[in-house]
Amino acid sequence: TSATATDRLNMVFEKAKSGQPITIAAIGGSITEGAGGNVMSGVSVSAESLGVTVNGTTYENSKYVDRVANWFASKFENTTVNKVNAGFSGTPSFLGTFRLEHDVLSHNPDLIIVEFSVNDLGNYQLDQGYMLDAYESVIRKSLESGAAVVAVFTVNNLYYTSTNIGN
Repeated sequence: TSATATDRLNMVFEKAKSGQPITIAAIGGSITEGAGGNVMSGVSVSAESLGVTVNGTTYENSKYVDRVANWFASKFENTTVNKVNAGFSGTPSFLGTFRLEHDVLSHNPDLIIVEFSVNDLGNYQLDQGYMLDAYESVIRKSLESGAAVVAVFTVNNLYYTSTNIGN
């Protein structure tokens, strides 16, 4: 039988707890890449605390994959946490299907975070059924790798409101 989502996440925690290195990978669009990393929940915070580039100085840890990796590193101090950020601005899931093997699976991640929601919902050039099939393909291939998979869904309020999502 295949492992449940909870089983897979528990395996990542157990591996980290035992001191073995873990790899966390994220694939998606600009949100994954780190765009807008200095604004969270509508509250602006300092660039230094988040990790953005200001006047040529880069401050680390603005991207959510950095924050997840740093959380694991802080909780499991005896393990090495490797991170792979395969975020690329404007990438919807149908492009993710082509990038997944090279950019993510080739790194043998223990945990894969998938985020294409804004780019999938905002891409009106393609049939939404096609987008759903592509998203499902990314999830299935990620699960087939044996990794734990976390799907992240975000909505950009510039495009959608609670009354027009799904219309």
